[in-house]
Amino acid sequence: MKTMTRAIGLLISFVITSAVATGSGNGSVSPELQLQALEARALSGNEKAQMKLARMYLHGQVKMAQMYLYGQGVERDVEKAVAWYSLAADQDLAFAQHKLARLYLEGDIVEQDIEKAIGWLERAADLGFIDAQLDLSLLYESGQYLPPDYVSAYKWLNIAASLSEIDIESRQNQLEAKMSFLEITRAKYLYRACIYNNYRDC
Repeated sequence: MKTMTRAIGLLISFVITSAVATGSGNGSVSPELQLQALEARALSGNEKAQMKLARMYLHGQVKMAQMYLYGQGVERDVEKAVAWYSLAADQDLAFAQHKLARLYLEGDIVEQDIEKAIGWLERAADLGFIDAQLDLSLLYESGQYLPPDYVSAYKWLNIAASLSEIDIESRQNQLEAKMSFLEITRAKYLYRACIYNNYRDC
């Protein structure tokens, strides 16, 4: 069965590619034909095609969410925007997770839900999304929606810095002024362990 599916995919890909090659002759290929050829290669078992197709559909979900959220070319529909962001977020697209977190945290266009916001921030931060890591650091420091936790604030601040070129010296000094020696020591251990473990289980 798999062999037949692969053969069918290859045949479809060949037919589409041939049609493109013998087309209008102006060298242009319609997006529809390109997508069909890519789908055919993916169906035939081409791993690169499968990965490319997955990325296209995944980022397409984010694009749809943005269109509905900001009314770009369609009537604005926040409910549909959240649904599309959620689809992408459930597939571990960190940008979508962070966007959902901000929407739920701010509560301007969707009902505020701090629990959901923190949950999405944590998932995005664990995936290495720097903006989510910085947001978590600020939330833990301010204690606005979470119990103040300077160790976690310090940890996420330094993890974000390790993945970017941001200058954290001023904020780090401010945090350290609020922390005990033991808290600073523990925070340093946690963020260094995170880096050592290739940013897993931070």
